Amino acid sequence: MKSSTSDIEKRRPRRAMIPLLCGLLAALLACLGIVIRRSYRPGPPLESLSPGPGHATPTALLPEYHALVIGINTYTAHGPDGWEALKTARRDAEEIADILEQAYGIQGQRLLDKDATLGAIMGALDGLMELGPGAAVLIYFAGHGFYDENLKEGYWIPADARKRKGGRYAKEDWIWNSTITKILGASPAQHVLVISDSCYGGALFRGQNGRNQKEQKLRWYHRAIGKPSRFLISSGDLEPIRDDGAVHSIFGQEVIDYLRHTGPRVFSASDLGLALREEVSALTGQLVRMGPLPLAVHAGGEFVFIRKGAARDLATVADTAPAAEASHRRADPPPPGLVALEAGRKTGALGDALLLERQGAPAAARRLLGPVASSSADDPLVAAVLARLDHTRQTGAGIWDLIKQLEERKRDSGISGSRRSPHDPKPRILACLGPVSRTGRPEEESLALLYQTCMEFQFAGRPGLMLVERKILEETLRELDLGASDVSDPEVRAQIGRFLPAGLLLAGEFWSQPKKTSVYLKLVDTETSQVLAAFSEETTDNEQIAATCETLASQIRARIAQLRPLTVALRRRADGSLEADIGRFHGLRVGMILSIVRRPDDGQGKPQTVGTATVKSLENMSARFLPEWVASRDPKDLDDLWLHERAE
Repeated sequence: MKSSTSDIEKRRPRRAMIPLLCGLLAALLACLGIVIRRSYRPGPPLESLSPGPGHATPTALLPEYHALVIGINTYTAHGPDGWEALKTARRDAEEIADILEQAYGIQGQRLLDKDATLGAIMGALDGLMELGPGAAVLIYFAGHGFYDENLKEGYWIPADARKRKGGRYAKEDWIWNSTITKILGASPAQHVLVISDSCYGGALFRGQNGRNQKEQKLRWYHRAIGKPSRFLISSGDLEPIRDDGAVHSIFGQEVIDYLRHTGPRVFSASDLGLALREEVSALTGQLVRMGPLPLAVHAGGEFVFIRKGAARDLATVADTAPAAEASHRRADPPPPGLVALEAGRKTGALGDALLLERQGAPAAARRLLGPVASSSADDPLVAAVLARLDHTRQTGAGIWDLIKQLEERKRDSGISGSRRSPHDPKPRILACLGPVSRTGRPEEESLALLYQTCMEFQFAGRPGLMLVERKILEETLRELDLGASDVSDPEVRAQIGRFLPAGLLLAGEFWSQPKKTSVYLKLVDTETSQVLAAFSEETTDNEQIAATCETLASQIRARIAQLRPLTVALRRRADGSLEADIGRFHGLRVGMILSIVRRPDDGQGKPQTVGTATVKSLENMSARFLPEWVASRDPKDLDDLWLHERAE
């Protein structure tokens, strides 16, 4: 967070009293400056410049500039569980956005105060995927920041974020630095410059040392603008940042002064960073950081600021650029997914894609996954992630209709004439909430998501189960102010059982040790909140996630069939077919085959199989079957015959 102190003046050198005449002269000069500035008219837009003969067109060299400016003074959550208001963040952002538009012709999106929500910021960042390889983007953030020393992870705090929830930090409301860097790495834009005026902003470097470059020759700017770049300027390192100042923060005021007045006609991100480091450090002692972000797409270029009317300056050196440098211009940087795949880190790319999707950047997730998917389409783990990212899936369709009917059955169970009995099978609704990361570190979060997605994929479409769509489940848990990690609490499980009757919950933990990865899962009855069974697997190779999940899913399906077998009494219809109170909501599919068994009179011993029944047609809670009897003998009496689920 930004801190508020008032000792800046103590850092400034004391000045002698200025004679009255000097004061009047200074006032006169100030007035003259105002007149001059007001009479100034900015130069023509970049697109209208006509270079002299023999020079390249400036607009062929220049990127398409965009800006995303975020400033948050007021936070929705207050008190012990919220964030205190800031003084200068919004004004800083507004002023900088105005300067970018007026002096540089850079227009963009502004997210201020209540508009700078988690969803809005993530949506704007995800929108970077829509830009072409000729784009240059400036992202300015002013607001609260946070750094977790244990996880070595920093965060931006959106306007609707809580600080704490139930005694723990509400990190699900925050924007992870690792997410920001993944999005920046996936963006096809040529240049991305991030200016962060928040506490612990230096955490975006994630332990990497910045590289400072400064070259005043226009040829250097010409070459820098032609290479892809990902660059950060932060108002501080891993430290609180000051929020004092008459109108703007100290850092914000220096950015404004350089952009509006003291910066040259053409300058780079590192020029701006060096100026800020000198001025801000002298006034506040903050360690301003700058340099390339540790991303593979950075190729040594820089974001170059060009004032209106200054594009012709670069045009004078356009013809002298080496051919090797020209080859970088407008090149689409290699997608991070491909980089990860070539480095043998396909699993990491898949996990990162899932993390981006969960945190609200689906376009970035799909771009990150693209190269991996195209080269490994037959990989079951890739198929599971692709299915998760495909929002056209309908695996959860009808689940809330089922829950509504189950609730109605509870209320109407005493209605006269109902054919239903306490022995009717309950639909087996499975919600996969685990495993979750034990440590919460970003790299483990992404792997845990990969295990969750793979487990869900193993159950999707399998007969005998209704799988709750994860997106629907997460939205419902969010409304209840619950998270997957809360499922360890029996009271929380009971609360989940109220909205997921007759259901089963798969929860548990994942953690990585030096030489192995361990997955522990528990199967919970949501109506009673009791743990029905536990399962565990260990692997020494994260490339074996699909095989590990297949083994676990097979064990879990067998255990569910044992605990809640689909067993129901048969009835005969006039056309000779059979029917029973079991249907689509129990996981039946047309063509599915069940056993017909006769139970022993004493209820003991093994049931006798007398035939099979193939599903002919389905309703939600009933189905018709075509029987095939053993030795072709159709029993006259069905009173002691039942349908029973066949083992896989």
